[in-house]
Amino acid sequence: MTPSGSTLRIGFIGAGFSARLHAEAYHQVRGVDVALRRVAAARPERAARFAGEFGVGSVAASAEEVLAAADVDVVDLCVPTSLHAPLAIKAARAGKHVIVEKSLTGCFAPAATPRKEMLRRALASADEIIAACHESGLRLC
Repeated sequence: MTPSGSTLRIGFIGAGFSARLHAEAYHQVRGVDVALRRVAAARPERAARFAGEFGVGSVAASAEEVLAAADVDVVDLCVPTSLHAPLAIKAARAGKHVIVEKSLTGCFAPAATPRKEMLRRALASADEIIAACHESGLRLC
């Protein structure tokens, strides 16, 4: 059950290719009411176009606005992989369930970084996301 009753309220961060795939999928969900409530994107004109095309309730000025919105239960992160960890952690701390498309995270270090260190950093980043959701009692999808 969601805080709003039987409606799952989605907020998008990002309005590109993966957001379009996800929005199409939400329109196919049966058995649960899904409402696309907010969208924010680095390019506001893209967010506005996306909102119009997919029936999203409002365009947010920033990711932070989506995260703070009382009418959003789940944040769908449709952003570059380098933004997954920081935004997923912020979403969990804001009390939102999180959807992250693969890859969950990665290591974004100079190419000369040793492979073992890259793996260590990527796993640590993934662990931070998982811990933030676990500590908040939220789902990470």
